[in-house]
Amino acid sequence: PMGDDASMAEALGRVVRDAAWRDDLRTRALARADELSSERALKAWESLLADV
Repeated sequence: PMGDDASMAEALGRVVRDAAWRDDLRTRALARADELSSERALKAWESLLADV
């Protein structure tokens, strides 16, 4: 049974790592999307100001 506990702990650790990795990926993707929308907003403002 000792081996079972170890493999279960290892599997659990892997799941937790995967979840953390996915969460990090999602956070970075959201930050990037935010960055892109800010850039787009800035370009829109610039084009509006250029028309004036």
